[in-house]
Amino acid sequence: MRSTFFGIELARRALFAQQRAMDVASHNIANANDPAYSRQRAEMVATAPYAPPGTAPAGVAGQVGTGVWVQAIERVRDAYLDGRIRSQGQLTSYWRVQRDTFEQIERIFNEPTDQGIRVALDQLWQALQDLSVTPDSMAVREVVVQRGKLLTEAVGTVFRQLEALRLDLDASLGLKVERLNTLAADLARLNRQIAQVVASGQRPNDLLDRRDAILEEMAGLAAVQVTVRSGEQVAVSIGGLALVDGEIAHRLVMEGQGADRVVRWEGASGPVVAFGGGEIGAILEMRGTIGSQGPASVSGAIPGLMRALDEWTRALAQEFNRVHRAGYGLDGQNGRGFFRVDADQDGWVADDLTIWPGIMADPGRVAAAKSDTSIPGDGSHALALADVLKTVRFDSTKQVDLGGVTLPDYFASLVGRIGVQAQQAQRMADNQQLVLDHLEGLRQSISGVSLDEEMADLIRFEHAYGAAARAMTAMDEVLDTLINRTGLVGR
Repeated sequence: MRSTFFGIELARRALFAQQRAMDVASHNIANANDPAYSRQRAEMVATAPYAPPGTAPAGVAGQVGTGVWVQAIERVRDAYLDGRIRSQGQLTSYWRVQRDTFEQIERIFNEPTDQGIRVALDQLWQALQDLSVTPDSMAVREVVVQRGKLLTEAVGTVFRQLEALRLDLDASLGLKVERLNTLAADLARLNRQIAQVVASGQRPNDLLDRRDAILEEMAGLAAVQVTVRSGEQVAVSIGGLALVDGEIAHRLVMEGQGADRVVRWEGASGPVVAFGGGEIGAILEMRGTIGSQGPASVSGAIPGLMRALDEWTRALAQEFNRVHRAGYGLDGQNGRGFFRVDADQDGWVADDLTIWPGIMADPGRVAAAKSDTSIPGDGSHALALADVLKTVRFDSTKQVDLGGVTLPDYFASLVGRIGVQAQQAQRMADNQQLVLDHLEGLRQSISGVSLDEEMADLIRFEHAYGAAARAMTAMDEVLDTLINRTGLVGR
């Protein structure tokens, strides 16, 4: 049966509903500048009318509405867009690391500039040309030695900087892996909190925002697969193996020494983790690995460049030395090398290439003459040495086969390859950023907080609240009339 105070109760429900809606709008305004926040909306629904359908009518003319209540506070979010942003974010992070790393590699090679290897090679060639004209000049011979030393230093500097870049990437890899472990632990804790809130019948909107922000950051680090399970919990896997499963988070660990460390699952001795993309995947590809056999067992971008530079250096030094040994110095001696090629235990020569100490001490030992009978006026052999630097093709007949091209062509090809890869990485990073910006713009149009809209809603709810308060006052006056002013006739 309808209560006498039915109108008061109806107004009270309206007041509570409008006040809750204003709370939600205020919460949206408060988080307008939080990039991870999603706009929330109070879902108002009319409460069950009186009287309910049944075989025994209540004896009233139709059903009477009983007011309103906030059925739920919904988070405005598009799950499809979230998945797209995670996948595109993973690609964007991958190409961003590639772009940044190739930019550093280009700066290391520093070509074409006056400080690059190519200019050092040209300067040595020019010095040998001058030596062929004035073979008896000690000043010219000193220039040849110093230009040769400059070339070895240029090659060694580039090689060592590539090694340092690998070490930097490895240090960054360790930080990224540890960050992924931290995010996995945070996500497992959030899964537990979210499940508790869902079990109580409420919507954990703010917790879901934090969860989605963590998932996007994890996607930027690696190619993660996300599965939403019951109770709004999520499972995250990498390469088919679970990193987070409900409230359980697994850990990744770095194993090994130097710049060849690998990432494995903690407590497992299986294969290394296949990240498949993201920042960590790109770092692993760029850093690569160098096996125990040195240049013969490398993989990855930077080790590949180191091996190419090492082969170029080995071809230069060995062929130059072979020709040099056939010539004669001012002392009438031959059989001496010019470059000192001492591959150390790691098998690389580019970082250890120097000029023979005997040549450094006495430039007169530079073999510029073809025979010991024409000294000191014969500088023809210097031209043969210069030809090694410019025109000799390094095919299978040489100690080091560079594919039948000259030293300048091989080096130009190496620099060109770096430039093409850098351009590709730049273009892909720019394209991916455009796609990601577009998707994030779409999400902001759906989930972002519009202050104008929230203020309009706040005013709308405020007016409704005032009207509900006025309705309660009217009902109070009605009840006052009924209770205090009726039945007074005759008193």
